[in-house]
Amino acid sequence: MIRHAEEEYPEECCGVFLAYRSDISNQLAWQPCHNIQNLMHKNTPHYFPRDARSAYVIDPSQWRTIHQRIEEGEAELSILYHSHNDAPAYFSDEDFRCAVWKDKPLFSNATYLVLSVIQGRFDHWKAFEWDADVCDFQEIDHGGNSSTR
Repeated sequence: MIRHAEEEYPEECCGVFLAYRSDISNQLAWQPCHNIQNLMHKNTPHYFPRDARSAYVIDPSQWRTIHQRIEEGEAELSILYHSHNDAPAYFSDEDFRCAVWKDKPLFSNATYLVLSVIQGRFDHWKAFEWDADVCDFQEIDHGGNSSTR
């Protein structure tokens, strides 16, 4: 995932980890995704004013496959990640808008991971989870404690 973020720089990377459950074990599967933000920006700049250096859209064909696995009960979305380039890792207003529909999270059990890449090198990451009590995403630390975004 870190290598993916560095390789995609100066564009944002994006991807997911799917949790597959079986009778024997729980497994996480990494799925790097293709950021089509530049294509969206080129074709409809009034709807997509930013390019891939500061935004991402996961390729719809990849989303269909991911959603199919989730809908069929084969997997759960465990982690959704993307990078911020030459900026700190934080849950931006744009990240919030993309993660919520009608005041509800699209994936309430998923962790949203933001990686900071500075001049092409990974710097740090932060993780965020939905907190239903405050109807917002909260930063979680490695010990599972949370703080406001």
